[in-house]
Amino acid sequence: MVDVSVGGQIVVGPTFTVTAAAAVNIYVVGATNNNSSNGIAKIWKNGVATSLTDGSNDAHAYSVFLSSTDVYVAGSDGFFAEYWKNGVATKLTDGTGTAYAHSIYVSGTDVFVAGVVGAGVATLWKNGVATNLTDGSDVFADANSVFVNGTDVYVAGRNNNKAVVWKNGAATALTDGTNIGEAFSIVVNGSDVYAAGSDGSTAKYWKNGVATSLTDGSNLAVARSIAIDNSGGVFVSFTDGNLAKSLAYGSTVTLTNGSSQAFANAIAVNGTDVYVAGVEGNSDEIWINGIATSFASACYILSIAVK
Repeated sequence: MVDVSVGGQIVVGPTFTVTAAAAVNIYVVGATNNNSSNGIAKIWKNGVATSLTDGSNDAHAYSVFLSSTDVYVAGSDGFFAEYWKNGVATKLTDGTGTAYAHSIYVSGTDVFVAGVVGAGVATLWKNGVATNLTDGSDVFADANSVFVNGTDVYVAGRNNNKAVVWKNGAATALTDGTNIGEAFSIVVNGSDVYAAGSDGSTAKYWKNGVATSLTDGSNLAVARSIAIDNSGGVFVSFTDGNLAKSLAYGSTVTLTNGSSQAFANAIAVNGTDVYVAGVEGNSDEIWINGIATSFASACYILSIAVK
């Protein structure tokens, strides 16, 4: 057992020594600006940035996925929802209205993207062909995350103020609508379906629809990302008030000390190493096993992948 000071607290556990971190490549995506109001979608590999857009439109990158030697990113460029494969863009919409591609997953030769078109039409694209998951009657409906398990396609999002999971287009609500709920991330391990999000001000994750609260509701909190390791361990990144936190190896890890607003936006697991990407104040951070590394500023990173 080792005692490690993380974010001003002492965390006790056997897992906070960087083991494989030096041997892997770390990819994160987000956006910076060009000294104007327009964001530039970017990807960082081991801290080195590559721009995906030129700043002529407001653009953002929301999700990164690694498939063999290919790197896929989902995002938006102006009014277009699009994705990039190794930096080459594919538009998913015609630009006549706002659209966002929030998540991407590649299975074999099939590319799945989840996002939203217009005001509240949650959408799933398979190889560029769109399927509407909602009818637009809820202008806040959204599709935030997509995961493929065999022939089944899962999407996490929001509809009618409820956190929702769609399996092959059929919706299951995770919350009852008493509070505003939303699911931001989904992952499937065998027959178990995990999602992370919020129910009102409480950050939660769900396993097969059964909720586990990560916070007590006293602060505004949200779980943004969930990952599962090879043994079925659950890892979640979440924000509790102004603190960035994670759930790792059954314990809550406080990553920041509260001196500035912080967000834990994404989580990934590689072997026994846990990677969290987020923001603390004006600094973009990657926490590896609870230890922070600042690699950029004035941007907002939303997704991480490690290989």
